Amino acid sequence: KLLLFFIFIFVSITVRPCALYAQSNEVSEATKSSVNSDIVINADVFELDGVTKEFLASGNVRVIQDDIVIVGDKATFDKDKNLIQLFGDIELKKDKMNITCKTLNAYGKNQKIKAFGGVKFNYEDIKGACDVADYNTKSQLLVLNGSAEAWQFGNRLNGEQIFIDLKRQKIRTQGKAKVKLIMKEETKEDQK
Repeated sequence: KLLLFFIFIFVSITVRPCALYAQSNEVSEATKSSVNSDIVINADVFELDGVTKEFLASGNVRVIQDDIVIVGDKATFDKDKNLIQLFGDIELKKDKMNITCKTLNAYGKNQKIKAFGGVKFNYEDIKGACDVADYNTKSQLLVLNGSAEAWQFGNRLNGEQIFIDLKRQKIRTQGKAKVKLIMKEETKEDQK
């Protein structure tokens, strides 16, 4: 009877636009071609908390939505809030971008991600670090908060808030900011 209850609850969780596919191994071909709004979670162990109605995943957790892959130690899924929280050593990959942190909240419908704790990121030649980062996957805007710094081509920018538009590769700050520029040595051609 407990198994039937679990299957019933599991089926009720797997409703679009945020379907949840519980798998303990690699992603199958069927889930790779899933609809864009589907979220696939792979892990070693899955549990359902009947009281909180949260779905818990642990051990080699891998969350996949469209071209975003997030890996971590543990995760919870709250269907009502459309929220997946990951804990441990987190790594997010999307195209040429990579974010690492200790805790990450992914809001499926809103296409927003919030990373906490020792956040570091890389995107092509732009790198950065902060305490908290907000990332909108649709607009590709990354906002660094708390001890925020970004660097590109040896130039370093520190500020209260740093906004990085990944589409246009533009960086701007808000609040107190400090810039350290690496000046190019003047060549004979530059003097002409």
